[in-house]
Amino acid sequence: MKCESTISIVNKLTKFAGLILCLTVVQVAQAQNRASNWTFSGDGEIYGSNAIKNGVHASLYFDPQTYSVGPIAERYFLNPTDTIRLSGYQESISDPVLGYGSDGMDSLFSYSRVAGKHIFTPSVFYTDYESLTTLGAGIRYSYLLGLGAQAFIGAEAGREELASGTSTSSSLDLGYRKLWQYINGKSFAASVQLGYTRSRNESRAFSIFEFDTQLDYYFNSRWSAGIGLRQTASDVPVHQSFGLRLSTEYFFTNWFSANFKVLLEDYLPKSSLLLGFTIYF
Repeated sequence: MKCESTISIVNKLTKFAGLILCLTVVQVAQAQNRASNWTFSGDGEIYGSNAIKNGVHASLYFDPQTYSVGPIAERYFLNPTDTIRLSGYQESISDPVLGYGSDGMDSLFSYSRVAGKHIFTPSVFYTDYESLTTLGAGIRYSYLLGLGAQAFIGAEAGREELASGTSTSSSLDLGYRKLWQYINGKSFAASVQLGYTRSRNESRAFSIFEFDTQLDYYFNSRWSAGIGLRQTASDVPVHQSFGLRLSTEYFFTNWFSANFKVLLEDYLPKSSLLLGFTIYF
């Protein structure tokens, strides 16, 4: 079994390396400082519990930006513009306590409208599994506190159809993110987010509190490494969890990057290793 697992990982790494090589050649052949209208990214699990199989994300920018200074990955955080985003995940979930387990898709659509120092982002999300269906909507308001600093507040409401019954939920999030740039070309980004969710089903109501933080260090404009922590607390033990994220990303050109992530979640039987890429058009 270990041999088969090793062969599977090697095959996935080989395919991913080939993808990186092909995209890098294409990107190098193009202008380094052109403006990008689109961002397309993807990630996939190469080892782990199969809790996350793969995901794709696409963004359309109404005011395309060229890269100038600072971390390449932060160009649109430093210069926000009206944006349409669409994300999709194929996941495999199983939770006998809550009464569902199947493969399916999670999707999210959002539109960000920038008005001076104000950013309004309405969104809708949809989950379609064999034994779980979720539909909801949300709104986030962000305020630009200066170059490289944002504070936000968001709210969501949704409805879940489980094998064990129907539940509704509403949530509120508060967060802050700051990017520091230094004269030696290095940068540091930090974010913190607090969340509260109230859920209700036919038999009971319960609350979930969440704390999430992310720290990213940029060795230069192209290479970064990060660590993230997530902690949830609830009056229902099954919703209490702790997670650790480790990540690194490198931009081979101004318009193409590859990333590697390690996810450690205490509700999963083992850690997950993911490879991903981002390309700007």
